[in-house]
Amino acid sequence: MTHQNTIYGVTAPAARFVIAILGHPRTMTSGVYLHEERPRPMRAALLQWLGDLAFDATYDADGPGRPDDVAAVRAVLPLIYEAAQPYLTDADLPVREAAVHAAATTLALPELAVHVPEVAPLVRSTLSASEYRGYRFLARWCLVTWGVEPGPLPEPRILGPEDGYSDDPPF
Repeated sequence: MTHQNTIYGVTAPAARFVIAILGHPRTMTSGVYLHEERPRPMRAALLQWLGDLAFDATYDADGPGRPDDVAAVRAVLPLIYEAAQPYLTDADLPVREAAVHAAATTLALPELAVHVPEVAPLVRSTLSASEYRGYRFLARWCLVTWGVEPGPLPEPRILGPEDGYSDDPPF
């Protein structure tokens, strides 16, 4: 559906399918998804994919892919924003974080930017406090991009050998 952030003709229809199944009870099946080591509900992984897709489609003017494929994905972004709404306050933290991620990354579209004031506090409280460093990075990036004073955000955790990171080879 995507490869190295590139959008294809099948990407927008796949996103519509993912949006359609988000509420199904089976999406709460816990597992390890998207090349990660942390177990979480499938719903969280699907919301994260939708958020990643929204970011890919909007991080630059042209987008990563053929113009018509990128335009098709950008047309789905309002649906991604709407699909994330029921999960922004979900009791399951990974689902809540992924929903805030999905909603926040759609706000690069001018027509969705009106939602920044309501999403910014969620980004600050949910993503900036996440144990997942990708969400902490996204929190700072979104707030700065939106022109919202990021205020005191937790500093990104410094990774060490216990996290699988080292300055010494092999990395």
